[in-house]
Amino acid sequence: PGYEKYIWLDADTHVLNKNLILNLEDGTKLNDISIAPEINESYVFKNKKFGIKKKFFSLYKISGWSFKNYKKYFSNEIAEELFFKPLFNNGVFCIRSNSKIWAMWKESYQDALKKAKTNYGIKTDQLSLNKVLYENFNLVSILDSTNNWIIDKSEPLFYDEDQNLFLTPSYPRRKINILHYTNMKFNEEFKCSNIMGKFIYKKAGDLNE
Repeated sequence: PGYEKYIWLDADTHVLNKNLILNLEDGTKLNDISIAPEINESYVFKNKKFGIKKKFFSLYKISGWSFKNYKKYFSNEIAEELFFKPLFNNGVFCIRSNSKIWAMWKESYQDALKKAKTNYGIKTDQLSLNKVLYENFNLVSILDSTNNWIIDKSEPLFYDEDQNLFLTPSYPRRKINILHYTNMKFNEEFKCSNIMGKFIYKKAGDLNE
């Protein structure tokens, strides 16, 4: 208690340079929270889990983790409203201590937990925050993906050996400020191999493939 702003970084993140902290702080000069959505041009080609599944002919069914859990823990209306909107990843964010987002997030999260029949409901922390952010979008500063780079969604990164920097796969190359190893299990180890300047992230057991 007693600080003007708070920064949260998930345990599976790896900060690469101080620009991350500067950008998080800068984003909260005008608005209450600075946070990055899970979207980037380099995520498009690798992400095969888009939540619209074809059933037959021209009939499709909305599915996917976010839609399913918005519907389960909140409502059909919220699920349909937020499904096509980018998901803000709460593994990296900065928020003002006096923001009303705290109380609204607490209430939203508690409502979801009350509907949970197992401890799986704990995972609704991100969805409950997204609900609040889209209801109060004027309080949000959007950070670009270099401030929460999700390895699991990304095409291979590029490495600038002269400057010792990880760069985005897309052009123009941009410096990545933090790596986020989402969906990594505790018993898995990730390593990388340098192939013509590209860093390919694989599970340790897959490196010889």
